Amino acid sequence: MYIRVSTDEQKEKYGVDLQRSAIEAMINSRSRLDNKLVSAGEQYVYIDDGISGTIPVEERPAFARLEEDLINSTPENRPFDIVAVYKIDRFARKLSILLDITKFLKKPALSLYLSTKVLIPLLLLEEPCSVLSV
Repeated sequence: MYIRVSTDEQKEKYGVDLQRSAIEAMINSRSRLDNKLVSAGEQYVYIDDGISGTIPVEERPAFARLEEDLINSTPENRPFDIVAVYKIDRFARKLSILLDITKFLKKPALSLYLSTKVLIPLLLLEEPCSVLSV
């Protein structure tokens, strides 16, 4: 689960609690359809609070931890197979950053789950990863 809020104004619209609740509801809903879908646990909740979506992911502390958790794991002991996020703009506000993220997620064959509708045509991405939007 990846959560990002950059400004105090956004905290009212897209606060950490709202994003977390929406993502957890999506996971619970999807788990009823797929019994294999379970939360990886609290240690794999990544929250970048006060971080702009225009900042490269390597400069985001929580996203850097997400990357590290995946890089330091093998396919057999990978802590999760899905990264869940509230909205695509919680990942990135620039297409170049979104491309970097999808390239990274594609390497270990991770899926990206969004709790809201996708507003950009993800098929146009150079290296799309598997995406599910509910």
